[in-house]
Amino acid sequence: MLSVSIHGIHEFDHVGEVGYWVSPSARGEGLAALSVQMISAFAFGIGFRRLSAITLPENMASQKTLIKAGFEMETVLRDGMTRRDGTQTDAVLFAKFPETEITD
Repeated sequence: MLSVSIHGIHEFDHVGEVGYWVSPSARGEGLAALSVQMISAFAFGIGFRRLSAITLPENMASQKTLIKAGFEMETVLRDGMTRRDGTQTDAVLFAKFPETEITD
């Protein structure tokens, strides 16, 4: 099972944030990267000019997924996320633009 979405949409700026979740049984098959590529192509096709995604610093699998889908790491946001237990942690910010869209 896999879920992918665009949320945090700012219509005036034509930007949004990509989020995804992959069930443990479907991980490692490239489905997340393919799904992120597909939703990115859709978003850019309807006029988005920037997509972003945020991961935990230790979530290397998610970072690899984003890179495979054409995103580039921009920066680390100090205390940029709140964990489920309420503690703050850094976040790694990735972004993708229409001109860097993967077409094959």
